Amino acid sequence: MPFYYVQIPPYGIYDVFVNSAFLRETQLKSMDHSDHGGMAVTFDIGEDKSIRPAEKIKLGERQSYCALARDYTIKGIQFSWPVY
Repeated sequence: MPFYYVQIPPYGIYDVFVNSAFLRETQLKSMDHSDHGGMAVTFDIGEDKSIRPAEKIKLGERQSYCALARDYTIKGIQFSWPVY
């Protein structure tokens, strides 16, 4: 069954006191355990004053692109990003 999730976005003081880079890395590694899932990256649309990104449409598009390309096998949709 497909499972898609959203990366924890950068969030002002949260990133200072809790090293959320470790959490984001763990979220990235969890993609290795499923062939039918993916993560929507929020690192570039995070808010300084809110843990919830304001750009919900962009976030929804990212998740839908992944599902359309991987589950519905629609060709020509760019859904991935460079992975270290």
